[in-house]
Amino acid sequence: MLMIFLVVGSASGFSIVTAHELIHRRKPWEQWLGRLLLCTVLYEHFYTEHIRGHHVRVGTPEDPATARFGEAYEPFFRRTVPGQFRSAWHLELARLGAPEMGFFDRRMLRNRILHGLVLEWSLALAIFAACGFVAFFAFVCAGLHRRGASSRR
Repeated sequence: MLMIFLVVGSASGFSIVTAHELIHRRKPWEQWLGRLLLCTVLYEHFYTEHIRGHHVRVGTPEDPATARFGEAYEPFFRRTVPGQFRSAWHLELARLGAPEMGFFDRRMLRNRILHGLVLEWSLALAIFAACGFVAFFAFVCAGLHRRGASSRR
C-alpha cells in the first residue's frame, strides 16, 4: 500500500505540474487537457482559482494561495485548500452573473466547478467500480496528498 501511495503520488505530482503549464496555454484544447489532468488529482477547480483568482490577487491578503509572512505550513495548508475552492466557487458564480445564486438555479448547469467535481468524482467512482475499494482509497489519498504537495510551492 505504501508503494501504491508513493508511485501514484509521484505520478500525480507530474500531472499537476504539467496541468499548471497547460492551463496557461492559449489553445483551448491544451487548456482542456490541463483541466482533465487536474481531474486526476481531484483539483479541477485550480484552473478557475489560479487563472482568475491567484493571478489577479497574488501576494495580497485576499489570495488564499499566498502564504502569509511567517505562516507555517500546517496552518497555511488548512487555510489554502478550502480557501482556494471557496474562491473558485465565488469566481464562477460571478462569471455566471449572480454571486448570490442558489444551488438549484438553472445557471448552475453551466458552472465549471460543478462540471469538474462531476468529472473527477466520476473518475473516482469508475476506479472503485473497476478496481475496488483499495484502488479508490489510494486514488483519493493520492489526490489529497498531491493537493498538499502543490500547496507547498
